[in-house]
Amino acid sequence: MERQLNKQKYGLFIYLRDVNENIVWSNTIEPTSKIPDRYEVVFNDDKVKISRTDKDIETTTEVCISAEDNCQVEKIIISNLSDSEKIIELTSYMEITLSGLMADIAHPTFNNLFIRTEYLEQYNSIIASRRPREHGKKQFGRSIHCVQKNSQKILRLKPTVLNSLEEETLF
Repeated sequence: MERQLNKQKYGLFIYLRDVNENIVWSNTIEPTSKIPDRYEVVFNDDKVKISRTDKDIETTTEVCISAEDNCQVEKIIISNLSDSEKIIELTSYMEITLSGLMADIAHPTFNNLFIRTEYLEQYNSIIASRRPREHGKKQFGRSIHCVQKNSQKILRLKPTVLNSLEEETLF
């Protein structure tokens, strides 16, 4: 099967789910393509800021890409704008390829066979590396490091008080 670049959804995705109402959306338009009540994207020299409101939950995502290093940092702020407590479940997803784009397009399943991952609890990190195809070849790897203010997958967000926004910052 041939991959079509304009239809394939690449990147790091964060899914949110209101546990009580069983509503699922993402912190950006993709990958769910769910149209929010409000959506704004602001491009600055140092970062991109994406804000959206879905019902009474506001998410703000800031993405910074280093000019010096091959590094991307994302910060996500989730705010409950309602009068009642919300339980929000978060799920992150990223497909790691560790190969060139054209190699991934040509043989995505084959390339995934060479990826190995390891969780390092002391650093709250997932290390992904590419196993060499031949003995003696150099190993290519990347580190994905996740840091969370609230280390739970499910957040209980209390209602915000006027002029006092309660936030949970992740990643």
